[in-house]
Amino acid sequence: MNYQHLEYFLKAAEYQHYTRAAEHLHITQPTLTKAILGIEEEIGAPLFMKRGRNIELTKYGSIFFDYAKRSLEEINHGISAVKHQVNSDLNTVDLSALCSINTTFLPRKSAQFQLAYPDCSLNITFKYTTAIIKDVLNYTSTLGLCGEFDNESEYASLEKILLYTEPVKFVISRVHPLACRKLVEPKELKNEPFAVYNVSTNGTNRLLYEICEGAGFRPKTLTAAYNDYGLINEVISNQCISIVSRTFYKQFRSLGFTELHLATNVPLIQRIYLTWVRDAALSPLAKGFREILLSK
Repeated sequence: MNYQHLEYFLKAAEYQHYTRAAEHLHITQPTLTKAILGIEEEIGAPLFMKRGRNIELTKYGSIFFDYAKRSLEEINHGISAVKHQVNSDLNTVDLSALCSINTTFLPRKSAQFQLAYPDCSLNITFKYTTAIIKDVLNYTSTLGLCGEFDNESEYASLEKILLYTEPVKFVISRVHPLACRKLVEPKELKNEPFAVYNVSTNGTNRLLYEICEGAGFRPKTLTAAYNDYGLINEVISNQCISIVSRTFYKQFRSLGFTELHLATNVPLIQRIYLTWVRDAALSPLAKGFREILLSK
């Protein structure tokens, strides 16, 4: 049994379907099945049982799942901690950020950083809010630039400071029946599918839930796209509705979607936060960059 096989097991348990789990892992289904059989042989008990086309954990699999998940998380934390320390020693700051801020705000701050620390560098990855939060929690990134999240419960160990707000838009395929409407009431979206970066209550998803629940319903169909191009495909090809930043809209609107004009009094804005682990020992370089990000 190795690290990779544990990862395969957890992904199969998450998707409850061998084919979908294999696709996410970018491996073949026989490879995944062989790995699971190997774990079962080593443990001496079946971990999954068939339920139609799906699979589900057996009672033995449920017991093993908790231990495997904790073990993999600890290993990942250890890897991230070492990488973080290596980057600190190499005068590098790791940052996870939303794609939409890579227009004026982040380039300006990066330029200030290079002037203040000419021999140092930034290692920036662009993701969606939930993934950014996880990067910061796992110490893969020292700092995060993300959307709205609740740091009073699940993410209580994180500090966050509001940097600024940016406009967002509801978008829809140009061939969708609602696309030609001058104004659409939120209640008319009750049976429409929605596409989001990740199924959660973070980032622009909060705004989506606020508007839908204000109209008396919860968005039922939420397709996770995970990146900008996946989101575009869901909106254009699968007739989904989504919320994107104004920057995103300007960049991609030529590809086949348009703005959905929604009749709502809820401000269509996204709050952008700087976040980090509250009790983390930040390097002087990371503290310096944090101050640059917070400066006016």
